[in-house]
Amino acid sequence: MSNSRTAPTSGNHLIDGQHGHLTELINHAAAALRDGRGDFNAAILAFHRALEHHFAVEGVIFRGAGFGASQEHDDAHAVILDRIRTIADSLADLGGASDRHGVIDEMERILFDHELLEDSGYWESVRDDASRLTATWDSSLETGIDWIDDQHRHLMVLINQMVALGPSGDKAAVTEAMDHFRRHVSQHFAAEERYLQTQGLGVSTHRSDHIRLMEELEDLTTGINSATLAVNYLRFWILDHIRTTDLPDFGKR
Repeated sequence: MSNSRTAPTSGNHLIDGQHGHLTELINHAAAALRDGRGDFNAAILAFHRALEHHFAVEGVIFRGAGFGASQEHDDAHAVILDRIRTIADSLADLGGASDRHGVIDEMERILFDHELLEDSGYWESVRDDASRLTATWDSSLETGIDWIDDQHRHLMVLINQMVALGPSGDKAAVTEAMDHFRRHVSQHFAAEERYLQTQGLGVSTHRSDHIRLMEELEDLTTGINSATLAVNYLRFWILDHIRTTDLPDFGKR
């Protein structure tokens, strides 16, 4: 176990920020074990929560980027989370310092081996300086319902407006653009749910997906520049939303 580790760098601001936070939690746990600074168990539990959130965000980005192996990647995440959950549930049963050193070693393997060895092949396409920064519409995203497709296109336009403003753009303009985007997302989700109800189709699963997506959006818009979020997440988020939530329910009706 090293005294301090540096987070791997993907080139995606959001992913890298989360890697940095996970690394800090590992280092906090190591410091608590090494010299009694901080709470070891609290650091492990915080790592578990942060890893769940990171994997959810990373999954959206990778699926939105169109990686063919995204399901295998999600499956690998599920296995890792099961392992961390088992560790978190058994903290009270840990023996001496050697057991706790083993937990930290496991955390390091999860973050550094998985992210460096398994995920690094994906990073080129999700970097925030990649050549294709905008969300792009194509026929594979068509549901066959004109008004839904029109709203999806409009959401892409709003995302691309934030991308164009850039992280160093006028703060008021960026904030206004994000507020505008969030209102349109909320209205779009409500319209989709009403349509499902009027067609006599099940709406509960679709609504649950919408609630989850809005919670993720609310969480991620706290503490990060909206243009940075658009470049590093939203341009993937809209594609993932269409492909995994809308096309299965609305596709070519």
